[in-house]
Amino acid sequence: MEALSSPQLGALVTNHRTSWVRQVSIGSGTYYVKTYNYGSWRDRWRGIGRTTLFSASRVQRERQALEWLSDHGFGGPRVRAVLEQRWMGWLCRGVLVTEAWPGENVASLLPRLSQTDRATLGAELRCFVQLLHDAGFRDRNLDLRNILVRREPSAWCFAKIDSPRHRIPKDARPDDALARADWTRLAASLDELDRTL
Repeated sequence: MEALSSPQLGALVTNHRTSWVRQVSIGSGTYYVKTYNYGSWRDRWRGIGRTTLFSASRVQRERQALEWLSDHGFGGPRVRAVLEQRWMGWLCRGVLVTEAWPGENVASLLPRLSQTDRATLGAELRCFVQLLHDAGFRDRNLDLRNILVRREPSAWCFAKIDSPRHRIPKDARPDDALARADWTRLAASLDELDRTL
């Protein structure tokens, strides 16, 4: 597990103090290795809701989200491995390995598109989010860097990643508080991107 979760493995994608993502290409394909590292007691205590046996860790929650999305007909990366290193029930490190999904995040792609293509992608993105909500999925981390996209001959194709805070409410309504929060966060991401173009 130490070698797989090393911050020096493969190519850097993102790097934060307690988490990082690396891209690894081997003969069988390209993979993303996401690591959550709770190396100090301070880090474990700050994340007590996700670092003890009392609730699922972030890597387990992300696995659950990706598998639920796949089971409900939404494309996306396939989970290849979930690993946890614990001490006395406390999570010290969690690792999620997924296959690469052919596409890139919306935040990276949108600035390179023409105004017409941006408008088309934006409209189809809203349809994608509505489909997620209609299926009962509430993301709680819905911003452009966490949505992958690729152009298909007749439409844009989307996939949702990085959903450790997702919810599947039993009695979800189209306008419930979680759905409204998703739309608010997505609108803020689009507005911020528009200001930088």
